[in-house]
This record gives sequence, C-alpha cells and structure tokens, in this order.
Amino acid sequence: MTAKKAAVFVFAVFMLWSFTGLADTGDKDAEDNITFIVFGDTRVATPGAPIPEAYKRIVEESNIINPDFIFHTGDVIFGYGDSENQLKTEYSSVGEVNAISRAKIYYVPGNHDYNGPLVIKFFKLLTGQNQDYFSFDYKGVGFIVLNTEIPGQVGKVTDKQLEWFKQELERRKNYRTIFVFMHRPLFLPGKKYLSKHGEPMGAKKGFPSEQNRVELVQLMLKYKVDGVFAGHLHLYDRTDYKGIPFVTVGGGGATFSAPVERGGFFHYMIVTVRGDKIKLDLMEPYQLSVETKTYSKDGKSYGEALIHNLHGDMDKGMIPIRGLKFTLPKGNYTAKAEGVVSDAAMLDAAESVLDLDEYGPDHEAQREKIKATMAKYLKPTIFKIEPNEQNKDMVDVWVRLDMPGTFPVRVIVGPSEGQ
Repeated sequence: MTAKKAAVFVFAVFMLWSFTGLADTGDKDAEDNITFIVFGDTRVATPGAPIPEAYKRIVEESNIINPDFIFHTGDVIFGYGDSENQLKTEYSSVGEVNAISRAKIYYVPGNHDYNGPLVIKFFKLLTGQNQDYFSFDYKGVGFIVLNTEIPGQVGKVTDKQLEWFKQELERRKNYRTIFVFMHRPLFLPGKKYLSKHGEPMGAKKGFPSEQNRVELVQLMLKYKVDGVFAGHLHLYDRTDYKGIPFVTVGGGGATFSAPVERGGFFHYMIVTVRGDKIKLDLMEPYQLSVETKTYSKDGKSYGEALIHNLHGDMDKGMIPIRGLKFTLPKGNYTAKAEGVVSDAAMLDAAESVLDLDEYGPDHEAQREKIKATMAKYLKPTIFKIEPNEQNKDMVDVWVRLDMPGTFPVRVIVGPSEGQ
C-alpha cells in the first residue's frame, strides 16, 4: 500500500468512527434513573505513541455498565505541533478504541484538542460538536459543557460564553439536577485555603484569573449545581465545597501528574441519579469484569454471566450494570441471580470486607444480614429483547442488575415458565 493510500485509509477509518462510534444506542431506562460515566485525559505522551491500554479498558468496562452516555473531560490526542497526517493517524487510533462504545460520548474540549485552527477543525470533525460549548437535557437533568480552551480566552469562561452559561443555569433553575463539565478544574489538590475573595484558592495552571474562577463557583452555588467534573491534571481529586463536589477525573491513560497516594492512578467515575439521590463511584480499571456464555440444557437455551466487582464492600461498592447481553433463540425469557460464594465463605471473608461493628458479634446474625444484603441486590430484570441483526431466528436479551461489591455473582437467563 502506498503512503498516499495508507493516509486515505486511515482517514476513512477515522471518518467512519466519527459517525458511528457516537451513535445513541437507545438503551434507556423507562424510569427516571440516569447513569453516566466520566473520564478523561486519555492522550498519548508524544505524537505517534500507541493508545494507552487503560483507555481501551475503560471503554470496555463502560460497555458492561452500559450508561446512558459518557463524558470525556478532554485531551483525547497529543495535538500540539501535529501535522494533518499526524492528526489523522492519532484520531484513527482513538477511533478504533471508541468505535466499540455502546454509549454516546460527549467531549469536553481540552488544551491538547483545541490549540489551533487545524487541531480544532479535527476535534469538531471527530465529535460532531460544531459549537465551542453546548448543553442538553435528559429526564429532567441539565448537562452543561463549558470550554476553557477557546483561543484568546484560554483558562477562562468569559464574555459570550459566560453570559450563555448564566442563561443556561437560569433556564434550569427548577431542574432536579444540574451537572457541569469543563477541562480545567476550579480547585486543585491541596489548595483548600481561602483567597482574598473568601473562596478556596485555585491555581494559575487551572484558571489564571482568580476573579473569573470565583465568579464561576458563585454561579454554581447560586443555581445549586450538583456536580462539576474536570480533567487537565492527570490524577483524581475531589473538593466538596458548600455541598458541591468538584471532581477532577484525569486518569484515563495519560502520564500521571502525581504519585498514587495523591491521586495518580488510572480511573473513571460512574454517576447514578435515582430520584433526588446522586451517587458517585470512583472506579479503577480491572476491578470489573464479566464472562458470558450460552448453552443448551434439556432442549432449552440459556445464557449465563459471571460478574466480578471488586469495587468497595458489598453494600457501598454497589454499581449499576445493564450491559449484559445474551443472543438466544426467539422466545420469552426471565433472569435470576445467585451469589457464587457460599454464605459461610462470605462470613469468613467478612472481617476484611465488611464493617463488623455494623454486623455485630453474633455470627448467625451476621450471616443473615449478609444474606439479606445480597438478596437486596440479586434481582436482575430483563429490560429489552430485540431482534439479532445477524440471525433472524435469534434475539438479543439485555439484563440489568445492581451489582454488589466484593463477592462474585452469577446471572442466568432462561426460558419463561410454560415455554
């Protein structure tokens, strides 16, 4: 293949992904529950370097969770000084990873993605986001994406964007929840002390203008924003200020900005909204895995999944999963779940994974509470059965489950009674 043809091929792959990898799957809950994932800073260290393995893994695990959508907090590629051919190559590599994503991905512009006309052109082509900043609503929740990288206004949200932001907040003042996304964080690790404005200090690397930073924080407080997510720093940090969590999730694959004890580890965040309750789950890649299979027994077809969730303890480590898919013959199906580990084995492990002060000294009582906790979660439901695209005699059966932490769970899908 000639160099010219190779370049055309690479760009074609990129273009294919830009129109298919962001497609909305339509796998939405009928109720008002919302689940989305946030991660960012997945860029390579230098132009031409391979896509980070953590980036691939996060996308794979996102498919297990199957959220309503995903937010990337910026810095998808290296960007700085890249030629057109380098940009095509980098975005093609990114596209090969993201093409497997079941959920639509919304991109926050990062400084590596938005630092010149050519880079901005490719970023907009990649995302289909022609506006510098945007918002949307879903199930009574407002999502606002800001741009801290507009040329001439880097590190700021000012002028037309600031006025737009005020209007968007005002329009959503009666919404049940509002989330804001931006690349540069408003708070940095360790900067908890007060500035002359009476607010926790920012940092020049984030917002050169302390006045602008304070103005943004005050707006978010006024309109009771429920969460602010950023990247830029390749680490995890959370500052809860006057009821608002300001979260930096910049561990998507780029070289770390801090040692592990200060947040330098690969991660992503699952955000769940159920009614007026919001739950933030910080996840590390490789804590979640699923093995699935289908088989026949007594002339009937079954699907089975073995799920491991090593995130947190049994109760606090619960995460929502709705990406379990089984391809089975046409028919009606039901789902059930069971703990793989016996009650006795769970009790033996309780000292290391449960709060024994909560469960008490009585082993039998502990066992019953463990069983009750498991029973609370082991209630899978089938939320969609749809035709299989490859075989008209088959269907895809989708299952959702609140997956407890620590102990593995087996989900079995089988024919409904009477079939």
